[in-house]
Amino acid sequence: MKNVAFDLGNVIVRVDFEPFITEWRKQRLQVEESAETFFIDLQGQQDIGLTTVGRALKERFRLNADRIKLLTDAWNEAISVSEVMVDFLQQLKSEGYRVAILSNIGTEHAALMRRKFPKIFDGCILHLSCEVGARKPTKLYFQSFMMDNPEFIDAAYVDDLSDNLTRAGNYGLRGFKFDLSEFEKMEVKKQANALRLLKEHIALS
Repeated sequence: MKNVAFDLGNVIVRVDFEPFITEWRKQRLQVEESAETFFIDLQGQQDIGLTTVGRALKERFRLNADRIKLLTDAWNEAISVSEVMVDFLQQLKSEGYRVAILSNIGTEHAALMRRKFPKIFDGCILHLSCEVGARKPTKLYFQSFMMDNPEFIDAAYVDDLSDNLTRAGNYGLRGFKFDLSEFEKMEVKKQANALRLLKEHIALS
């Protein structure tokens, strides 16, 4: 069986935290550190399953259930799918590819993906940071994936971040940089060509 691995954010799905930031400002939440530092730390902790966004906000700000729901709903609004890329993923599956999803993702977003976009996860090997307890581009993240799935040696790995691709290459994955935000700015013909090149790279395995 042929194998290929994909990142999720900015490859298969769009990620835009503006709805969450808007709700944050509406609720006038204040933090002692810079907002950027707070969000980076929060995302890092929830990516490896140490907390959820809802739990972290409740503990930090003592918010009631209604306010927590507004914020977590806004957090989940960050994710939307690229139908073009979902169709591309389905095409690969129909052609006999075994697909793995390697993603830095928190518990709330993982649950959302399973609930709202099941065809992305269906039939895939899932290596999600919140379940693994490590996130890209750490050694542990890729080591654990390759130990569990040695058949993916020399398989293509598609990600939008160079650091992730470099680390993946150290463990036998053939990196291909793909940026969904740039892809969606292209004309239809150029998109088709970009997917053709991606498909050719994947087929090398």
